[in-house]
Amino acid sequence: MGWSALTKEARAHFQARALSPVSTIAFPSERLRKACERDPAMGYLLMKRLLEVVTERLDATRARLVGQD
Repeated sequence: MGWSALTKEARAHFQARALSPVSTIAFPSERLRKACERDPAMGYLLMKRLLEVVTERLDATRARLVGQD
């Protein structure tokens, strides 16, 4: 999940590459932002889950960088 869809400019900050077959779902960024504004509880849960994913990715990146000493 990319958080760029939730920002006003909605420009991508990173890319992802699947290493195995995956299924994806895409939502138009404007509609996703409006849905979050209409339903703050849903928006909060989405942000909370998104931050969990971002945290996992940052931790994995940090671990790889530390291992390259």
